[in-house]
Amino acid sequence: MKTRELNFINLAIKGGVIAVTLFVGYFGEKKLVMPSEPHVSEYSFVSPANHLVSEFYHNSWTIGEVVNIQDANSVYEISEIIVGKDIKPRGFLIKQQHTNALYLVDVDRTSYTMEVIDFSTGEKFIFTDINKHSDYENTNGFDFVKSIPNNIENRRSQERFWGWSCGEEYPSNADCYRSCCYYIMWSSQGCSEYYCNKLPGDDPVLKDSAH
Repeated sequence: MKTRELNFINLAIKGGVIAVTLFVGYFGEKKLVMPSEPHVSEYSFVSPANHLVSEFYHNSWTIGEVVNIQDANSVYEISEIIVGKDIKPRGFLIKQQHTNALYLVDVDRTSYTMEVIDFSTGEKFIFTDINKHSDYENTNGFDFVKSIPNNIENRRSQERFWGWSCGEEYPSNADCYRSCCYYIMWSSQGCSEYYCNKLPGDDPVLKDSAH
């Protein structure tokens, strides 16, 4: 499994070289075309993924609230994972319906780390110092499902529910770059600079100047 460990203060990557930055805001002032309201979903996909969750959480766990959410690119089903006797969900299982991609988000509010696992590609992101993230307090400690209704009201057009979103191309020292931000349930986990021909992810949303 490919693992990337990312710190919110040391997050930007330009041509493979880490640069110091701190992402604490949003680009632009455009309004988001409102996606559909979240609604409670049936217990449809968690059972086949039981072994994946059990391998990650060695303690007992149960499913909390399950919702569907639609953005401009896809429909997602999100299930809360309640571990042991916890009251607040520790994890979130996300299925992207048109690709059947499956993700696990684990929020450790003691060590302030967050792991994101893409079971389809085997890629893992580890975010540290999550308590320093501007959205951490706003979402009650990355309690993502509970914050979805508020997020729908406040999203901007370039923000994704999940995955990479890249800004317009711009030249620098004869090279071409885009600034790309990684989103987890509408929360940007930081932005990085990438060469235009080496963009991150399988399907980054690209913003072009003609749009």
